[in-house]
Parts: sequence; C-alpha cells; structure tokens
Amino acid sequence: MDYTNQIAKAVTDYLREKQIVFAFDKKNNYLMTEFGLENEEYPMEVVIHLMEDAFVCYCVLPTEIPTEMYPVVGEYLHRVNYGLINGNFELDYAEGAVQYKTFGYCPDGVVPEALLEAVIVGPFSIIHRYHPGLRVLLLHPKINISLLVEKLES
Repeated sequence: MDYTNQIAKAVTDYLREKQIVFAFDKKNNYLMTEFGLENEEYPMEVVIHLMEDAFVCYCVLPTEIPTEMYPVVGEYLHRVNYGLINGNFELDYAEGAVQYKTFGYCPDGVVPEALLEAVIVGPFSIIHRYHPGLRVLLLHPKINISLLVEKLES
C-alpha cells in the first residue's frame, strides 16, 4: 500500500523538528531511527510504516526473548496490554523480538501534532514503565506475573 505525501511530510517534518535523525526507505514506505532507553546498553529500533491513510510506529525493544520464555513473557505482555489505550506490546514468536506498536489514522491526510506525539513519542512512557518488569521476568521466570504487573502499575 502506498503512502500519501501529506502524511510522509507531516511525519518527516515532525522528526526533523525534534532533531531526530532517521532514514527513509521510500520503496518500502518506512522511516527508521533509534532511541536509547534509560539505563540500557543498546538502543531501541523505531520503525514508522507510512500508509495511504495512516501510520504505524513500531518500537522494538533491545531485549531478545529465549524460546523457552515465550509462555511467561506472553502472559506478562498480555497482562500489561490490558487497559492500554493507544498501543500494545507484541511478541514475535518467530524471532523472539518484543515491540510496542501504536497507530495513527488520518483519513483526510491531515496529521495533527498531538497525534504525532501520541504515536511516535507516547510509547516511550509505556516502555519506560514496563520494560524493567520484562527484564525482571527474564531473570526470575517463576515470579508471580500478576504481582509484578501490579507493582509496576502502582
């Protein structure tokens, strides 16, 4: 699906305004950049997929999940996703990657700045809140996941 120039311009102008360096793969309709997470050694990959009437932001966490941890991580992410308003965590069962995905719908091609903020920058507060719990879970797979999420949300 092709993207509209109006949405692409709004997203690229926003990134430039925020002084975010990015690469634009026009053939595949993707913008790519990296952000550091607080207290993290590796940066988080951010991919923005431009579409005809929308854009999707994928924030790929710098934590690879071992196959044997898929069930507990899946439960953790499911519990964390409950109640999230704009976005959700996803576990790629083929590669062990965890990402947070947000979506902005722009049927008329107009992209308000508040939508850009919510879709591109908004995920970082959610990731900042829940990524430490994911790291704890990987170190302590027998931990009570319900209590872990409850503690993160209190």
